[in-house]
Amino acid sequence: MDLYLTDTNVSFLSSEEFRIYPKLHRLVIKRNPLKTIGSGAFSPLLNLNLLDLSENDIENFKHDTFSGLNQLKSLNLSHNRIKSLTSFPHHLSGLQDLDLSYNQLSSLLPDALIHLVAVVSLRLRGNWITNLPPDLFGPLARLSVLDLSHNFIETIPSTVLRNFETRITTLRLEENPLSCDCDNKDFWDWLQSHPKIFSTSSAGPGEPNFICERPEELRGRLILQVDLPTLCSSPAILKLAIQDVRPSSAVVSWQGRNNSGMHGYVVAYHALNYNDVVKTHPLPATSRFYLLPDLQSDTPYLVCVRGLSNEENTNVTTSSLTTRSAGSLLKDSPISKCAQIRTLGDDEHEKVSILHRRLGVLVGAVVGAVVFIIFVTTLACVKVRKRRRFRQQQNGKVDHRVGDALPQTTAVGTLGGFHQNNHHHYSHGHLRNGNGTQSPPRHLSPDFLTYRHYSLATETGLHPSVTTTTELEHL
Repeated sequence: MDLYLTDTNVSFLSSEEFRIYPKLHRLVIKRNPLKTIGSGAFSPLLNLNLLDLSENDIENFKHDTFSGLNQLKSLNLSHNRIKSLTSFPHHLSGLQDLDLSYNQLSSLLPDALIHLVAVVSLRLRGNWITNLPPDLFGPLARLSVLDLSHNFIETIPSTVLRNFETRITTLRLEENPLSCDCDNKDFWDWLQSHPKIFSTSSAGPGEPNFICERPEELRGRLILQVDLPTLCSSPAILKLAIQDVRPSSAVVSWQGRNNSGMHGYVVAYHALNYNDVVKTHPLPATSRFYLLPDLQSDTPYLVCVRGLSNEENTNVTTSSLTTRSAGSLLKDSPISKCAQIRTLGDDEHEKVSILHRRLGVLVGAVVGAVVFIIFVTTLACVKVRKRRRFRQQQNGKVDHRVGDALPQTTAVGTLGGFHQNNHHHYSHGHLRNGNGTQSPPRHLSPDFLTYRHYSLATETGLHPSVTTTTELEHL
């Protein structure tokens, strides 16, 4: 039994819609505004062989959307708006044909296809894919047709291709903006050795339409038309430096390009003032420096670093070579860089050591003096702040004691006596001085007079509580 729901208004699917069709074999739901598919929507369809959901508006689906479809052989999800893939359920272990063409996939999770062990044909054409996880197609043990054309893939890791190169019959990778440089050297090598498995619409068999997008000077050229020297024209060794030169050793360091085609380095060096053998030492791709041992003092040396590729000759990594056999190592090239050094003599080394020791003592003395000055300055600032805080606290205590020590009766009596005994100094509202002249009237508050009398009594050793008015006037 087949069911076709084409050009309808279906926008949502749930398991209830298909409970009355348990024997359905083919289900086609195309050109609908379908956006959402509920969990287990197709679980009642235990005998379904083909499911076509193409040309809808599906953006994503859940992990259990296709649960129960143990007999499904073909699944078409092309021409939708799917942006990401969750891992397909193990119920689809019998699926053979999966079409995800013309969606909006930009990346694929490494485990997205892990349960699709029976897939023979996988179509990912016309998406936005920029990179491929190395083990993405590893679980697809029966994969023979793979279409990755019309995406945005720049670099293809060699592990992606080697996972299925023995069983693949058709591989479409045309119309991708390939990077034609050493980063894609493994892909270039793989294309050279597998020319018969490609099928394209714009080129003949055996002539895949793999167009270079960058660098600028190679744009528009077929990658198979680019020779290896042009492909790897950018230097593998960007910078080379010799450091910590001593009479018997030196350190060589370098900066290499991040290059998937570079699988290691070899350091080669020999003396220039006599016919010395060329000593070499192979290093892994993660190395960025090497200590040159057993050098002769006061001797010029030529030191070179070269990047190693897969097909590098084995004699390159031999521990010692003659200058003639190592001629390709001892010169600048796109994959190597050289520099000359001269080791220090024993006297020079001793002078340098003395200079370093003196310089160390001088630097230590300057640093110590600076630290001492900072310490003394900080300590002085702390002491000044403590003194200011102590004075403020003492002044506050004195003011408090003044208010507590003077009884109100004494203060009033003192003020009264002061006004009575000094009444003769005032005449018609003016204060007369000793010479008989009048000064402007002064209005003093009782609080001021009380505090002033108390201060005068305290300075002369009199106790404020027993001080008489006459004594205060005398003060």
